[in-house]
Formats: sequence, structure tokens, C-alpha cells
Amino acid sequence: MNKIIALYRNEMSRIFRKTSHLILIGLLVILCIALPLLVNAGRNLFLGEFGYNLDSLTEMKQQNENQISTMKASLENSNPGYYPPGDPSGDTDYQEAEILRLEKENLRIDYLLTVGYENNVVQHNQDFIVDASYDMIDYMDSAEAIRKLPESEQTPWYEQCLSFYENSITVIRSFPKTRDFRSYIDLLIKESALLSQNPDYQAHKEFLDMDIDNLELIYLADPTGGTDGTYSYSAALEVARSISGLNDFIEGGCEYTYNAFSGETIVPISPAKRTFYLDSIKVMEHQIATNTFPSGVATVLANLSKNMVQSVGKFFVGVLVLMVAGSTISQEIATGSIKSLIIAPVRRWKILTAKILSVLSVLALSLFLMSVISTLSCSAVFGAGSLVDYVYANAHSVGSIPYMIYDVLSAFVKSVDLLVLALFALLLSTTLRNTAFAVAASIGAYFSISLLSAMLISLPIPRQMWMDFMPFMNLDLNNDIFRFSMYTYPSDLSNELAEALFSVRPGLLFTSIYLVVLITIMVLGTYDSFSKRDI
Repeated sequence: MNKIIALYRNEMSRIFRKTSHLILIGLLVILCIALPLLVNAGRNLFLGEFGYNLDSLTEMKQQNENQISTMKASLENSNPGYYPPGDPSGDTDYQEAEILRLEKENLRIDYLLTVGYENNVVQHNQDFIVDASYDMIDYMDSAEAIRKLPESEQTPWYEQCLSFYENSITVIRSFPKTRDFRSYIDLLIKESALLSQNPDYQAHKEFLDMDIDNLELIYLADPTGGTDGTYSYSAALEVARSISGLNDFIEGGCEYTYNAFSGETIVPISPAKRTFYLDSIKVMEHQIATNTFPSGVATVLANLSKNMVQSVGKFFVGVLVLMVAGSTISQEIATGSIKSLIIAPVRRWKILTAKILSVLSVLALSLFLMSVISTLSCSAVFGAGSLVDYVYANAHSVGSIPYMIYDVLSAFVKSVDLLVLALFALLLSTTLRNTAFAVAASIGAYFSISLLSAMLISLPIPRQMWMDFMPFMNLDLNNDIFRFSMYTYPSDLSNELAEALFSVRPGLLFTSIYLVVLITIMVLGTYDSFSKRDI
């Protein structure tokens, strides 16, 4: 053992004496620090991609007023020249309706300004008052429509609705002062009871009841509805709606899937998927109860930065590891330096063991540096709470792993392909004794893996047993081990992860056995070539 340790230390020293290796490690460290800074510098550009509108509400109101003035001038002058030929905006009825809509939108903006909001966060509501502002406008429209009905169509039910809308508008106008989340939920419950009296509104009632259930779930965690600034109401609402969607799938026994070839189809939910959905509901309920879900602008930017670091950083790690593995034996044979080890009283398997351990150490150290430095950089740039812990569930309990530990473990799991390719490069280096070919072939295989896997998964054919035996189909264990990883991302970034979870891939048991056999074959092939061939 002492000899293996000494050989290992010698190998590590030799690896880190090479300038090219140090340059790659330096670039990796710089990348982990620089990318979050660059993302933060271009935050408005990136946020626009994900639907975050950062326009000032005051500016939006001014834009609406300018548009209203233009339309009114067009109506007064009866001048269609304000708009290009064929543009529906030039239609009189359209302009009158649009003026009314913009005026009501300005009423909503004034309402939010009284609460103290500065930015337009339409898709990412700050608290229940933003939702109430939309309801206020809907109630105004509904009340106006009822007033315009002919007397012959006025029924007691419409009179009840009109009274409800008028009273509700008054209640909603009081929310900036009262901040009474319970009153808002009760108001929606009254609306649901009113809609239940008219069969024509049953579909609307079902959606409303779903929203009520979601708000009740949030109310248990935060009775203020996000108004005290300590609870992420908007994220909680998105998570609650996801729970409702999963419950619908589970109760219906089927779900919608999309394929580029067959389009959207309805398929039965498999037992494995049903179990996953039930566990996912537990995870999301835990996030709502503990306010630990990914939410907010900082989390979006931090996760975007981490994704970029993982994509680009893994390339640098791969090049470094494959250069080390591809040259560790063939280069020493070419230079003759390995003869000093062979003539020493050390068995060849110990020499090879030290070299394999050094390659694995370079891989582990690089991934560890990438994960830790990028996490610290994101926390420094976007805030300590921008990256949330990994939450998991099984049939009996819900638990969590601190983000730093989860990210390191996930980086290792996601890099199983680099481990396999490093051993492949070592095998080529030992067998062919050609550093250039070993490095080039392994790097070429590295770039081909993801492409071939994506092509095979996307083929419009049923899963075949022979697919499981393709090496590149067994190199992604992250979705098998960290099955709830998508819940560390905001909903904007998690859709693709959710789609990939149940893609056409082998199971964890098959993949584990396959990898053990594949790695064993490559290690034994390397040892056989190294121990039997003349050096």
C-alpha cells in the first residue's frame, strides 16, 4: 500500500507540473467566477428571455395614456392614416374597445401603485393583491355587461351577480389597507357558490375551485398572502397549481405528452410515474409549507449561471481529464521515463493502480472545484438564498440535502460519462501507445455521446431492448439518482428536466450493472496490455 501511495503522489506531482494542465484548471476557476458576474451584468437581457417584465408601472401607465391619446385623436379626426392599411387597430369599434381596456388597465396600475409596487411583475405576482387587481377589472367588466343586458334578460341570478361584483370591487379596493388574505379567499368562495347556480358556468367554477384550493394551501403556510414580504407568494402559487395538475393526472389515470413526430397525445400513466407524481406532490407541499422553493429573479439568474457553468465547465474538465488519461502511459513509454518504474521492485499492477487513481483524482478534484466555486460565486452575486436545497420524498417521508452537498454529488453523477471516457482514453493510451490518437479519439467520443443519445431517444419508434446496450444510453444517472432535481429550479427552467425524466432510457439497476461490466472490461484490458507487453 505504501508503494501505491508513493506512486500516486508521484503521478499527481507530475500531472500538476504540466503547464497545460494548470492553464485548464485556471480557466475553469475563472469561468466559475466570471459567468455569474456576466449573467448579472446582462440580467435584463436574460430575464427578458424568461418572461420577466421589469418595466416600471409608472412607465407602463404613461405608455397606455399615450396610446389612448393616439386612438382618441384618430377617432375624433376619423383619420385611418394613423394605422397601416389592413391593421385592425384602425377599426373604430376596435379602438373604442381598446381605449376602454387601457383605461381599466391604468385603474389596475393605480391600484398597485397605492400598494407601493414599482415594477410590472405580471407573470410573477408579488402577493395576493396583484391577483385581486385582475379580479377587480374582471368584476368591473362583468358588472358592466350585466347592466347592458335588456330588461327581458335580467334575472334574479344576474341581480345577485351584479350585487356580488359591486360589493367585491369595494372589498378589493380595501386590500391595500387591510391586506386581508382570508377575505380574498372567502370572496372567491362566494363567487364559486354563485356560479354553481348556473349550469353555463360550471367549467369556470371548476377552475375557480382549483384556485381556491391552491390559495387555501398557501394560507396555511402564510396567512398574509405574501404581503409581509417574507413569503414567496408567486412561487407558492405556481407550485400549488403544479400540484393541482398532478392530482388531475393521477385521478384521470392519463396525461398529455408531446412528440415532435406524433404531436400531442394522451397516454396512460405508468405505475412508476404515478408513484413519482405522488412523491412530487409531497415535495411541493413541503416547499409550500416551509417557503423553500426556488423563486424570484435572483434564483432564476443563479440557476441560469449554474447551468452555464456546468455546460462550459464540464467541457474544460473533460478536456483536462482526457488529456491526463490519454497521455499518462503512452507519453511515458515514448519518453522512456516509465522504464525507471518498471525496473524498480514494484509490480506493474501497483503502477497502473496509482495511475488510475491519479486520473480519478483529477476528475473528482476538478468537479469539486467547479461545483464549490460556482456555488460560492452565485451566492455572492445573487444572494445566499438564491440556490435552494434539494428536497426528496419517498412513500413515508420528505427530506432535504443542503445545496452545496447536492451540487457536488450531482456533478459527480452527471460526469459518469467522463469517467468512462477517461478509462477508455487510458485503454487506448496503453494499448496503442499513441497519445495524440488516445486523446483525440476520446474527445471525439465525448462530443458524440450526447448527440447520439438525443438522436436515439427522439426516434419515433417504440423502445427496443437493443437500445439499452448502447453505451451512450447508460451514461446519465442524474435523473435516476436525483429524481427531484427539477424542483431546485424555478418553473421557467424545470420543464425540460421534467420531460427528460421518463425518456426512453434503461433503468438504474440495468445501467449500474452495465457500467460495472463496462468499466471492469476496460480496466482489465488496460492491465492486460500494460502487464504483458514489452516496455
